[in-house]
Amino acid sequence: MLNIANVDESLKMYIRKELLVDDFFELMSLVTENIYQGQSNQQVLQLDTATIRIKNGNLILLRKNGSAIMNFAEIRNFCKETVFETIFALGENCTRITEFLQFLDDTSRCTNVMDIQNYCDEASGAANNTVAGAYTDRYAASMQDRNMQQMPSMPSGDETGVLDPAYLQKALHSSASSRLYEPAAAREHKCLQLVNTKSGSITDIDKDLFWIGKGADCDLRILDETVSRKHASIMCKNNHYFLCDNGSTNKTFVNNKEIPPKASVEIFDGARIKFSNVEFSFRIEQ
Repeated sequence: MLNIANVDESLKMYIRKELLVDDFFELMSLVTENIYQGQSNQQVLQLDTATIRIKNGNLILLRKNGSAIMNFAEIRNFCKETVFETIFALGENCTRITEFLQFLDDTSRCTNVMDIQNYCDEASGAANNTVAGAYTDRYAASMQDRNMQQMPSMPSGDETGVLDPAYLQKALHSSASSRLYEPAAAREHKCLQLVNTKSGSITDIDKDLFWIGKGADCDLRILDETVSRKHASIMCKNNHYFLCDNGSTNKTFVNNKEIPPKASVEIFDGARIKFSNVEFSFRIEQ
């Protein structure tokens, strides 16, 4: 259960302290409740994790000058940006985070701030169906059915799903959750590639865990002094692909957005990826 009674810091600082997924959803429920109250009072709030403060169990949101109505698209984008800034604890199953981002992009279900608050309230209790950071068989099956029926396709070139790469690496070798991951043999109809945007050279991604860096043990070796030895990795999970920064010195970027150290995002066909200053395009060829 979320406990912020003795916290006194910005939301930006708090969400980088390895949150539990349940705590994240409880926190987002509080945030959206405050936004809704601001809307009800015809207030325009500063939606920025750096200016929102947690103090003694309360959230403090600053007002903007002016009397313009708060745009829902701005609220939705703020929620997405908050996800991307969050670092989750080791062992957390972040599939619900990806689903949350899909929900935010679904304009038929996510129509106002109360929809977001209600979603977060419901999602915060979903962990009762999980065991040791992996789905139980019954819950995994139900989620798969729900995903097939309700979840929309994500747009190419976007990214979702901040995940903990340490958890993903563990899950790839875990019998309890291995069926959630797509084995290489199941991807024979797809060709995953990284294309160097400067030289045009193409590298096939042919492993479930594919390492990028300047080290000799990397699957894609980039001989650039600004690139770390094991700079980043790409993981393949159930027809989803995640780029994970490995705590690199000069950072990893997706579509010009920095990935926080030791975190990752889901990537899609056409995504522009930079390992330090070296840029690639991510391709999914059917």
